[in-house]
Amino acid sequence: MQVKKEIFGEEYIKLIDYIFQRCEFISVIKRSDQHALETSRVKKIFELNGYSKKKIINCYSENFLKEIYEKQKDNSLIFDENYKNKFEINNSLDSKIFEELKKENRERLIKETINKIMYYHMIELWLNKHKKDIVHKKEDFYYDYMKQEKMSYGTIYILRLSSEMKEDLLNKRSLYSWCFPLSVEDISFFKDGYCWLYSVAHEEICEIYCEDKEEYEYLKSIGIEFWEKEFVPTSKEDLYFENYK
Repeated sequence: MQVKKEIFGEEYIKLIDYIFQRCEFISVIKRSDQHALETSRVKKIFELNGYSKKKIINCYSENFLKEIYEKQKDNSLIFDENYKNKFEINNSLDSKIFEELKKENRERLIKETINKIMYYHMIELWLNKHKKDIVHKKEDFYYDYMKQEKMSYGTIYILRLSSEMKEDLLNKRSLYSWCFPLSVEDISFFKDGYCWLYSVAHEEICEIYCEDKEEYEYLKSIGIEFWEKEFVPTSKEDLYFENYK
């Protein structure tokens, strides 16, 4: 059943408590970098300009992202002729619109590179912290119709729930806080081999499989709002662990 609004605060705490009574496993996703070569190229240029990985991680903040953009927005190594030919050749656009798009694209490249450095650092820390509870991992793929090839979406990790995991979960304010670039993403929970709760944080999507009316009413009583106005029985057919893997 689809959750209507963000679950946070006391509602989130009560949901996590309930999950640890009902579920056995959690899944998280480590997303692949679809532009890994470009990320690596820009990262090396940052390092030449005094922005090592260590410095980026230690100084990371919104203000730091703005600072790097202002200092690097005209860097001819980052925005070389190959980049300009690919993204900045469009004579059909009004000059004002062109300059706005140019700024937007350059800002995106710089900030996304920094965010990816932070993202993969945070993920490795989190996975190392919980490595004893990892029971399965599998690369997930999708088909890119533009490139006409199979592409890696990311790696799915399945972990046992533990007291340490619960502490981590409660350190966040909501399910939607599990989001790029500061954490693993799209946490889901499994009970008896099926996916009991599924989430996509950056799109603010959450679905919960309510086993019966009593469970539906209990979740409503702790403050969770569903789009469905009453309990609707749902088949487990598409929720099983094996299908998800």
